Amino acid sequence: MKVYKLLEHMTYGVDAIEGVRDAAKARAAKLPEKDPLRKQLERLAADCDALRSKIVATKEGGMITGEERIRELLGQLYSAVTGYDGKPTDYQVARTESLGHELEDVIVDFQKLAQKELPAVNAALQKKKLGTIPVLAEADWQRRRLSHRLLPVQACGRNRKRAAGRRGIRTRAAGQALQPA
Repeated sequence: MKVYKLLEHMTYGVDAIEGVRDAAKARAAKLPEKDPLRKQLERLAADCDALRSKIVATKEGGMITGEERIRELLGQLYSAVTGYDGKPTDYQVARTESLGHELEDVIVDFQKLAQKELPAVNAALQKKKLGTIPVLAEADWQRRRLSHRLLPVQACGRNRKRAAGRRGIRTRAAGQALQPA
């Protein structure tokens, strides 16, 4: 359960980092090339990418590169723990703690970056009427995640109608949302 919670915490961290990065890129794209705020937003996005790359393997080529970051290591650990019927080994417990500390260090670095950069950036964005860049709180992320769990799974292809029928849901034409029966 501890590894699962750590995976959840990691997913929140990546979502929060990507949210700030994507918002900074979107707002930077609306500004002129020579605007100092654009440079500041681009630097913020790059800093977020650097932090994200400490959690997630980012090299092109996927599994071929052999790049392993916290996400990949946690995935392997989760697989090892859940694939064995016995209790986790001392090594697995220690590895969970170690990866937890590494992850927390990255999330704390992100929070420091956001606290340092965002007040000035958001003030400048408000002056230009571009909207502020919010930081996703973990409690909000959890609420959003739980609300998505309550929605019916939307299957695709030929299994869509079969899955919908089992849930008592009527289907519509391809591309439209499934509706309650």
